[in-house]
Amino acid sequence: MISTEIFYEKQKNGIKITGIKGRVSEIRIPDTINGITVSEIGDYAFYTENEFLPNDKEDEISYIFIEGEKDCESDEGEAIKRIYIPDTVTKIGKYAFCGCKYLYYIHLPENLENISEYMLSGCESLENIYIPEGIQNTESYAFHNCRNIKSIDIPEGCKSVGNYVFYNCRNIESVVLPKSLEKTGTGMFLNCIRLKYITFGKYINVADIIAPLTQELHIIVDFDYGQRAKLVVPDFQYEYIEDTPARLFHQVNYGTGHIFHQCIRNSGIDFRHYDSYFYLTKREDGNVMVMLFAMYRLEYPYKLTDDKKQIYLDYIRENIKFTSEYYISLGDVEKIKLLTKWGLFDEKSADYAMKFSGENGKTDITSFIMDYCHKNFKSNKTKTFEL
Repeated sequence: MISTEIFYEKQKNGIKITGIKGRVSEIRIPDTINGITVSEIGDYAFYTENEFLPNDKEDEISYIFIEGEKDCESDEGEAIKRIYIPDTVTKIGKYAFCGCKYLYYIHLPENLENISEYMLSGCESLENIYIPEGIQNTESYAFHNCRNIKSIDIPEGCKSVGNYVFYNCRNIESVVLPKSLEKTGTGMFLNCIRLKYITFGKYINVADIIAPLTQELHIIVDFDYGQRAKLVVPDFQYEYIEDTPARLFHQVNYGTGHIFHQCIRNSGIDFRHYDSYFYLTKREDGNVMVMLFAMYRLEYPYKLTDDKKQIYLDYIRENIKFTSEYYISLGDVEKIKLLTKWGLFDEKSADYAMKFSGENGKTDITSFIMDYCHKNFKSNKTKTFEL
């Protein structure tokens, strides 16, 4: 058995955990110490600059709780891998777990009010984290350098997200921002090179938020009265070229994404220009990108004019085999239903989609298309197909 000393101090509203001596793989904070409720984790409580390599052997752990200040600055012991914090805790201080690079699981208390500055900075092994619904603010650099987090869902009720909050989260792929958000900081997604899906609960500073992102983006924005827009923004690259005689540099862009970025402003999205550039993405971008561009606008036709709607419908109709193959391969029966609702299948393409679905074992889609063909095409009323 190995033991660790956890230091605390008494306050008016309960116990505050202040530090640790002798690091161990698992920390379990109780909800009471000597009958007093544990209500706070202090600044720098589990902070470290030199996290040790984790011990693969799971030893039995005992905890010794000591009132008073930690009597040394030593970070001796092994890497912390799991931390359980009771729901009695309402406050966690800044830098509380900063540097715990082998920490892969943390239970944040349901009554927590804020994600403090640098609270989880450098927790490189975290891949998933649940943020409690009561969070009011997510402060600057809170998840800085959490290099393996894959997704973040900021819950409704959160009012602000600070500066550089996800800076250097290089593997994050999706983020959900709530409707309750009133303030966003700068550089939120700086160096988030794999971020692809962003959902905005309302339109707030969207242009500033996506400005550092040059990769392909899929953006959902909710507007008033239940209206929603879903857009794809192609990727782009740029470099600076020197104009030697003038001793000036100018930016040269490669790819169409920078043009679509210009349609997204902090004041709102210029849907007229966004839709007018569809010809450009058809010319420059890949088939999946172009198809999704059209499908997103048709599925969520916010401020979509009739003439542009027809252009998108015509494109999907002309590429119905490719489109149906794509969604059948994903097993997305709802998108296949949309294609039939819009009347984009003719008898030949529907027959093709039904066979492709059957060959790929998508029985629910095969059954749906079979029924659709039976109702809409005369020649199919005498045919039978095996599911």
